[in-house]
Amino acid sequence: MQILNDETNSYTEVNTIFIPNTLPEYKLWKKNQINNSYLSTLKAGFTSNATGNPVEFFYDTIDQTKFMKLALDILAGNAPIPVPIPSKNGIVFHTLEQYKILSKDISNFEWSNQMKLHTLFGMIDASLSISDTELINW
Repeated sequence: MQILNDETNSYTEVNTIFIPNTLPEYKLWKKNQINNSYLSTLKAGFTSNATGNPVEFFYDTIDQTKFMKLALDILAGNAPIPVPIPSKNGIVFHTLEQYKILSKDISNFEWSNQMKLHTLFGMIDASLSISDTELINW
């Protein structure tokens, strides 16, 4: 059986499908499912109203790194003002005040999803049966 890998658009051969049948196996499997949903949520991006209009931004791992580098450039005084920031709809220029709001939006987006991830992981760890664990979803 072949499964399509969305990230590379290639197929992976799967000889056997793993079906967890013990509670520890199921918990690990469920955490992987939850983590994949978490990563998909980040990859889908977020919306900020920092400029006064809703703007959608990408937030995959490359974008996270770019936002961190931008923050360092702004702190060092190396970034041009207004700050040009790529969005899903092209470059959006932000004043320094708008950038500060955008930074808060990023922080709220990332940390709220981090907290949800770790809360769900804690619930999975605390669950006492596969049927309890099965009810925990992103």
